[in-house]
Amino acid sequence: MKEMYYEKVELPSCGLFYQNIPPEIHIRPMTGVEQDILTTERLVKQGKAVDMVLKNCIKEEINLDELLVGDYAFLLFKLREITYGDEIDLSVRCPKCGAENEVTVLISELPLKVYEGSEPIEMNLPSKGRVVFHFPRMKDIKASERRAKPIGAEKAKVLAERRITSLLAEILEEFDFPYLQSDIPKTEAVRGMLAKDITAWRKWIEDNSPGIDPVYQLTCEECGRESRMSVEVGADFFFPED
Repeated sequence: MKEMYYEKVELPSCGLFYQNIPPEIHIRPMTGVEQDILTTERLVKQGKAVDMVLKNCIKEEINLDELLVGDYAFLLFKLREITYGDEIDLSVRCPKCGAENEVTVLISELPLKVYEGSEPIEMNLPSKGRVVFHFPRMKDIKASERRAKPIGAEKAKVLAERRITSLLAEILEEFDFPYLQSDIPKTEAVRGMLAKDITAWRKWIEDNSPGIDPVYQLTCEECGRESRMSVEVGADFFFPED
């Protein structure tokens, strides 16, 4: 059997935030083995399927949990591109009129974000407070999801809000807020932050985190409204329609 072809890709972070992950990764197309993994209900429910597929298709032995969230997303898009091609065909509902629009997004044209600084990052907040933090990694996402599991009949909106504050608590290293005590736990500190501080912090992370920016412009064919949309990595991301 011939050796599988691997394509070399450079991480948006350029490997600057890792000790044991190289700046360039070799990745191969998915096979039937990976499709079987993605259709195994048990693995999907456990949240292990995508990690297993990505680990199978990467030549290097790396800890996926140590990847920046943006690098991880970049590798998912590159895996999709290498396996099925550059185009992603989407059926998108206009947020204004609700009309369905057929859109084709080219993965190769999705912008990449780079950050030339280093960690930890210190940021001054609108309230004159200060946070020191690192960029979110996959292990932070998983830890925050475990911490923010719903309790009883907790509504989805409340759960989503808890995940946001839980993730920020995971990446927070130091804090100094003029309106909070300095010796409280990080989770309590984040939940007690002023909304304007949380908004500014989240926006800085969104704007500066290295990774792929899966956004595209939708011009509705029905009403003409222009909307900024995002490619969602859902269940059908790795199973495109013919």
